[in-house]
Amino acid sequence: MYWVILISFLSLLAISFVVSNPGNKLIKNKKNKIHLLDILSSYMGGFLLVIIVYLFVSASNGKETFDIGIDFFNSNRWKFASGMGNARSILDEFVFGFVFTYIIIFIRRQYKKQN
Repeated sequence: MYWVILISFLSLLAISFVVSNPGNKLIKNKKNKIHLLDILSSYMGGFLLVIIVYLFVSASNGKETFDIGIDFFNSNRWKFASGMGNARSILDEFVFGFVFTYIIIFIRRQYKKQN
């Protein structure tokens, strides 16, 4: 699941670079370009929430350092949570951060429309 999220984020980032060039007619509608930037911002919000949660978890466990290679990019932790109870994965935190960031962007845009 980690690779799907990472590849989709990088492909959206590449598309946004191509679209941002002046004179490019790949995406003609300005609202679609804004929506693409909203999705990229939501990805960043999801990744940021995962990193913040793991910083707090590693500090509470007495671990002195946070290794982004071992703690964040470990693909075994990006699986769906299986079972009941306290089974939790990074994917759950990422999805929560993604949706929460997208809701904040949506509410902010609606607020700006009224004023």
